[in-house]
Amino acid sequence: MAKQSQFEATQQVIEMQELAPAASGASSAWRLWRRWRRHVIIPYLFLLLFSFFLLVPLLYALWTSFFVERLIGGTTFVGLVNYQEVVHDGNFWEGVRNVLLLLFTQVPLMSGLALLLALLRMEGEIGRM
Repeated sequence: MAKQSQFEATQQVIEMQELAPAASGASSAWRLWRRWRRHVIIPYLFLLLFSFFLLVPLLYALWTSFFVERLIGGTTFVGLVNYQEVVHDGNFWEGVRNVLLLLFTQVPLMSGLALLLALLRMEGEIGRM
């Protein structure tokens, strides 16, 4: 009888464990859950944290935007009045203009510069290959 290497013996044990039913009598669903639990838990953990740190504050800000809070008189519901004030405010439109200017200048400039640097670097590496 030929002597097996430690690796081959380990592989055989692993194959037998995968083929044989669990000694504890665990169902196949439980074995499947143990195998896939990290693939299930991680996305749900992400969704929980995403909801807690992004969606909850965003929805709270949306909710409070329909109210006016005063030192004397408390909080009162005003509906869309806050949004009407923003639309008629010159500072708001100046801010929108600045953001659009930044978007249409900064993004193409930085993307073009990054592409140029990547092409220059790649040109130097192609000659060395």
